[in-house]
Amino acid sequence: MSTRDDLFDDGNMALAIGELEDAVRCYQESVALDPEFFDGWHALGMAQMKLGHYPEAIEAGLKALELNPNDQMGWTSLSLAYVRNGQISQAETAGAKARIISWGGKVKFEVPQPGPVTPRGAAFTAGQGAGKPAAAAEAAPSPEPKSESESESKPPASDPAADQTSA
Repeated sequence: MSTRDDLFDDGNMALAIGELEDAVRCYQESVALDPEFFDGWHALGMAQMKLGHYPEAIEAGLKALELNPNDQMGWTSLSLAYVRNGQISQAETAGAKARIISWGGKVKFEVPQPGPVTPRGAAFTAGQGAGKPAAAAEAAPSPEPKSESESESKPPASDPAADQTSA
């Protein structure tokens, strides 16, 4: 029979070569043998996230943080899983806890409270520019089209302040 650590190592090997389903299976078996195994729960959550199983990743991440609430990487990983699942308010809460820990603070374990779920890609639309929310793009006034006479080349206006030479 394999030990918790053997299964964890097998999961890491499977993950390293891209066999994500095998990695998940190994991590699940390792935490079944030791439900208090923080690293097993964290790795299980990350492997689930790589597979796109975001609710399962969140569940495993919460279990890991219940065991070790002051793990910065755990809160950061959970924040990422929440983002990918469209749970932005929970992601912000988890990210804030990671920052507090990075500053040397301590946090207590609390499940981030539910907020609205944003479907993936709904906050931003293609072609709106990196980091520019769709709503901001819609609210921004578009430039008026120039008439033919305005679009003709005109010399730049002279700036009287720039024409003065200093003595």
